Amino acid sequence: MRLATGGLIAALALAGCAQVPRESVELSTTVGRDLAELHRAHRETVVLLYDRMERDVNEFVDEVYAPYQIRRTLEQHGETLHEVIGGATASGATADDERAALEFLGVYVDELRRDIEAFRTDTLEPLRAQERALLADIDEAYRRVHDANSVVTGHLASVVKVHDAQAEALEAADLAGLRGRIGERLGSLAARLGGFVDEARRSEEKVDKLAEDLQGLVGGEGE
Repeated sequence: MRLATGGLIAALALAGCAQVPRESVELSTTVGRDLAELHRAHRETVVLLYDRMERDVNEFVDEVYAPYQIRRTLEQHGETLHEVIGGATASGATADDERAALEFLGVYVDELRRDIEAFRTDTLEPLRAQERALLADIDEAYRRVHDANSVVTGHLASVVKVHDAQAEALEAADLAGLRGRIGERLGSLAARLGGFVDEARRSEEKVDKLAEDLQGLVGGEGE
C-alpha cells in the first residue's frame, strides 16, 4: 500500500512538473501576442499625432502663408500686372499682346506656387523626419522585446522565470523610457502646433515672422 501511495505521489509530482513548462509557454506566447498588439497601437498613436500636426502646418500654409504671399507679390508686381493685362485687353491689343500677357501671368502664378510649396515642403520635412526616426525607435524597441520573448518561450520552464526574463527584456528594451521620450517629444509640439493657426490669424505680427516661428517650432521638435 505504501509502495502504491508513493508511486501515486511520484506520478502526481511528475505531472505537476510537466505542466509548469506548458503554462510558461502559453503565458509567454500570450505576452508575445499582446506585445504585437501594443506595438501596432503604439505606432498608430504616433502616426495619428504626426498626421494631425501635418494638417496644422498645411492649414497655416493654405490659410495664412499663401494669402500673404499673394498680397505681397501683388504689392511688388501689381503695377506691372495691371499694365500687362490692360495692354492685352485694350481695344487695339494684338494676339501677340494677349500671348505675352498670358505668358507673364503664367510665370507669375508658377513662381508664386513654387514659393508656397517650397515653404510647405521645408516646414513639413522636419516633422516627417522626426516621425520616421520615432517609428524606427519604436520598431527597434519592440523587436528586442519580441526576440527576447521568443527565447523565453522556447527555453524557460517556470512561470517565475518567465516573468523575470520578460521583465529583464522589457527593461533592456526600455519601453518605459521610450514612452517618456515620445511624451516629451510630441506633447509640447502637438499642443503648440494645434493652436498656431488660430494665433497666426489673430496676430499682428508679420507673416514672415510667423512663418519663421513655425519652421523653428517644427525644426526644434517643440523644445
